Amino acid sequence: MKKAVILLMFISFFVYSKENFVKIGLGGFFRKDIYNFEDKYQFYPVPAVALQYESFYFIAPLEAGYHFYQNEDLRLTVYGRYNLFTGYDSDDFKDPLKNMDDRKDDLHVGLRGRFFLGPTKLTFTGFISADVLSESNGTLAGLEVAQPVPLGKKTLMAPFINMQYLSQNYTDYYFGITDSESAKLINTDPYTPGSSYKIATGIKGYSNITDNIELVFSGEYNQYSSEVSDSLLTRGSSNFSLLFGLNYKFGF
Repeated sequence: MKKAVILLMFISFFVYSKENFVKIGLGGFFRKDIYNFEDKYQFYPVPAVALQYESFYFIAPLEAGYHFYQNEDLRLTVYGRYNLFTGYDSDDFKDPLKNMDDRKDDLHVGLRGRFFLGPTKLTFTGFISADVLSESNGTLAGLEVAQPVPLGKKTLMAPFINMQYLSQNYTDYYFGITDSESAKLINTDPYTPGSSYKIATGIKGYSNITDNIELVFSGEYNQYSSEVSDSLLTRGSSNFSLLFGLNYKFGF
């Protein structure tokens, strides 16, 4: 298993809010990895840090953004996100894939729009972002639909479905095999995939245990297109993840 601690914060603003707050917490993240690593399942402790001040927000690991337009029905955001642990250390692969070159994480800058529809606040979220570190030189775009469902006064759950587009550069960088890498592997041809997509379904939500303490949770199942699943670097075409944690929240 990777000897790494993921700095990850699960935080969803299902409704429009001008509240200023800080959240700190701890939880756990469990997943079946899409890559053909020696360890099929991974578990990480999850420190949580989040800040919202007026139209600015920060979420660990490293996403910061600015809501340049927002009202009760629509919010538009410009953001930057450093995608920690998007890449891989080739030592985590099974033999002979350990001879692959490592892949680095990338930094994306993008735009996100979130629209809340009707009295149930059916939520549509779309985004587009691009790598600005010249690591993958890739582009991502996606659309998610979520339906918040209140369970009493303290708990909110939201089933969701989303589809994400991964550009050819992005897919090739993280799932391709170069000519030089192929020469180091046994009976392995180079692999240069085209653009790909991922469809995810799941549920996310939170429960306010007290005014300051909240339980957050999510579960997600991902299905990748053949451009990803046909790569020798991957283990099948799907994976899943579970996330849970406790946060302490205080306003200012």
